[in-house]
Order: sequence, then C-alpha cells, then structure tokens
Amino acid sequence: MKCELCGREFPHRTGRFCGSCFPEDAMQFKAYEYKYFFVNNNGLIGKRKTATYSIHNNKTGIKLGEIRWYAPWRQFCLFPARFTEVVWSRDCLDDIQDCIDKATAMYEHRTI
Repeated sequence: MKCELCGREFPHRTGRFCGSCFPEDAMQFKAYEYKYFFVNNNGLIGKRKTATYSIHNNKTGIKLGEIRWYAPWRQFCLFPARFTEVVWSRDCLDDIQDCIDKATAMYEHRTI
C-alpha cells in the first residue's frame, strides 16, 4: 500500500499513512500540547547532538513538521514536513515560537 502523503510503500494496515507520516505511538509521547497540534520530544537521534521535536496534528496525529537544530544559523528552526500542505495561522506560529524557545532553553541548560 502507498502512503497518501509521501507515496512510500508500507505494509498494509488499517490506515492511509505510513509510520513516518503517522506514527502509531505519536500521541503517547507528547512533550507540549497546544490548541491545534502537539509536539513530541524525540531526543537524540543518530549522531545528532541536539534533540529533535516532531509536530503532529491534534485530531489526526499526522506529522506536520519538525523543530531541530540548524547549524548554519546556530538555532532551532521549524522544518515543515515534506508532502504536506500545511497552513500556519499567527496563533500556530506563536505556539511554534514558544516550543522553539523551550527547546532553546533546554539546549542552553543541557537538560536534553
């Protein structure tokens, strides 16, 4: 079966999205919850020196993007998910900024 968002093949299950676009356990690891989305702290992945945070829609759980360290700018930035058409309102962007501020504070105090 092909994922409706990214087009990747994945084993058939009840659903239209692959594990990358809709992790089944996404709602179990909420770090921050906002009005329209929640954010998971994914911790250190691979050889990364900083934590990554995935952003998921509250209703569907679909991954909307990630907040991760962007070395050229030396700060955390929002990376929208590929193959998704996401519209961000001012309120949503304020919530994203709040999450980036929290990630930065954790990085500065090395509590990740």
